[in-house]
Amino acid sequence: MIPDEFVITRPGVKDIDPILEMVSTSFQDELRITGVYPDRIRNLAKIMVSPAGRFLLYLYRAGGTDVIPYVGRVGNRPVAFVMLTLKKEWGYISTVVVHPDARGRGYARRLLSRVIKDAEGKTRRLVLHVSRSNTIAKNLYTSFGFERFETVLTLVHDNIKGLTEGMKGGAPGVRPAHASERKTVFDLVKGFSSPVHQSVIPPRRPGALAWYIHPRSRCFVYSEEGISGTITCSVPGSPGPVRLHRLGIHPGVKPAERTEILRALIQASLSWASRWKRERCIVNIEEWSGTGEIIQDLRDLGFHDGLTMEGMKRECPPEGI
Repeated sequence: MIPDEFVITRPGVKDIDPILEMVSTSFQDELRITGVYPDRIRNLAKIMVSPAGRFLLYLYRAGGTDVIPYVGRVGNRPVAFVMLTLKKEWGYISTVVVHPDARGRGYARRLLSRVIKDAEGKTRRLVLHVSRSNTIAKNLYTSFGFERFETVLTLVHDNIKGLTEGMKGGAPGVRPAHASERKTVFDLVKGFSSPVHQSVIPPRRPGALAWYIHPRSRCFVYSEEGISGTITCSVPGSPGPVRLHRLGIHPGVKPAERTEILRALIQASLSWASRWKRERCIVNIEEWSGTGEIIQDLRDLGFHDGLTMEGMKRECPPEGI
């Protein structure tokens, strides 16, 4: 019997559960630590393939961002999947996955080859992140010309209650940021990002609406004699961990003050998030010379290593851009 041919198409509603099974099996550690539960992925996938989701994707395209899912099939069976988010400056490849029963047959290579071909001429570079320990995937990406440019840590704290114990009404010096302060906040956050990261993924200041339309997300600033620190706290709709991100502390702050500012920002933001009764929180932070002391401060506060991801990039030919 001649084996069925491997074909790459767009996924449909019937593909959601097989793709979800592949993702859940292949990214167990990532899903467990980040708290992205299968039901949440399923709901998002159903939205994407619905009429409302297609309209949302149309709006994304109108704004300069295209979201393209690919599924690889053998016969009628989905055996591989990848997602491409495409912008003019850079494109992001995510969720590269092959079913365990179909590995070792070159399907990931063929899927990635198709994604790169579709992206060339439409973006300046392609970016992805891969677990530091996933040698097989890193070797595959390297064979396509991807090279490492950064390391991103996910630090985990397992006891929010312990971090915020005794706090009611926030921490001294910390308050919610005002929309008029978004440039100051943006500059602080940008200063915490490595020059290499900024050259690969140019930072973009969020618009004013971003400060108002997320009821589960709040930006805080430490402000006594001017704004010297900031953090954003986001709570997912699923019962996952609280996410602390967009961290920034003024470079002129002394080490002893930096530690206290960091502690106050974290405690105030988690105190605000306590209404959702989550046990854990995570922080994503680049590992480079500008964040070494902050990472140590976070570990001193009880955060421990969760994930270590390596960012990889590949320049695309400029024709057609």
